[in-house]
Amino acid sequence: MNIKSIKITTKLDKLLQNSTKVLKRDKLNQLYNLYWNDICKYVNSTFGKGPPDPEDIAQEVFINFSLIDDPDKIENPRAFLYRSAHNMVISHHRKYATRRRYMMDQKKHNPTQQQDEIHPERIMITRERIALLERVMWDMPVKRRHMLILNRFDGLTYAEISRQSGLSQSAVKKHVMKALADFNKALKKIEFMAEKSDL
Repeated sequence: MNIKSIKITTKLDKLLQNSTKVLKRDKLNQLYNLYWNDICKYVNSTFGKGPPDPEDIAQEVFINFSLIDDPDKIENPRAFLYRSAHNMVISHHRKYATRRRYMMDQKKHNPTQQQDEIHPERIMITRERIALLERVMWDMPVKRRHMLILNRFDGLTYAEISRQSGLSQSAVKKHVMKALADFNKALKKIEFMAEKSDL
């Protein structure tokens, strides 16, 4: 194969990738227009007005669908969207119940426990770390950030995320691990800089 044919092959590959993205976006728009209102109504009629809000669940469903590498492999997109919405609401209720149990246990076992004193320096350090982690999170690739949010903030397991996103469990785990590694690297860097300035 000569250089000219390699360049032509590369251009063809890029054209195919772009056309695939356009088809994927078109399919997503079509599904969104067809099912957005129906999913909101389904969540509202099945689980009530919230929390979580039916519109938030529908939004999350379509975000998850947009992350699927090959949506054409899904035989019944409508059923997939509805099942995703159902699973998300169940997951939300489970997380809420877990948080509530934890808070009740804390009150029961430590009724007189005092909160740590809050010093201005501690507040400033915490704010700096939060700002740093927020920057790191928004600098991540979209898919990695989304997997991290689903796992660490929404409390979904790798298996649940895998079912919702269409990715394998190992791919989901890799995304989450890379995101956590990004956080750790940033925190170590800020701690190193703080130690260096103390010297």
